[in-house]
Amino acid sequence: MVLNRLLILGAGTAGTMAANHLAKVLDHDWSITVVDRDVDHHYQPGYLFVPFWMDPDRVLKDRRDFLPGRATFRQEAVRLVHPGRRQVELAGGDLLDYDWLVIASGSVPRPDLVPGMADGALWRDTVHEFYTHEGAVALRDALPASTPAGCSCTCAASASPPTSPWSGSTTSAGGWSPTTAASCPSTCW
Repeated sequence: MVLNRLLILGAGTAGTMAANHLAKVLDHDWSITVVDRDVDHHYQPGYLFVPFWMDPDRVLKDRRDFLPGRATFRQEAVRLVHPGRRQVELAGGDLLDYDWLVIASGSVPRPDLVPGMADGALWRDTVHEFYTHEGAVALRDALPASTPAGCSCTCAASASPPTSPWSGSTTSAGGWSPTTAASCPSTCW
């Protein structure tokens, strides 16, 4: 019996939700394969709390624990999608065939799109973000030393989903925009 093949690129929140939902509604003549470059599921809303009080390890879980039992997980980076052939090429050279493809690759901060934000020594020294695990930890480590009592901080928020981590190209126009301290979780340390 030939199975229909569902291939999901990305096992973050969107890819995991798609796998779980489709596992419930697709007949068992469908195989489900989920590909991601690592096994760490990052609970990104928790990043907001890491700079201020939360242990950074609390926002990391093994993503395989959240996938449906019928899904196959492949830990590998994606090199290229070949839509005409209905194949995805993995970084190691393997080709995965698909009938349906879901791309849930997420987004990454692009501070380089704002002049001065990611220039040299400023990035993660005096300019921070808490959209990534590394950024939230760096902000946590910097706040007690750099925010004297009585002053306010300025946060940066993503204006749009900047890039696909697998393609390296922008998924839509936009980047970062500064927001006022009023939108920060805490204005003083």
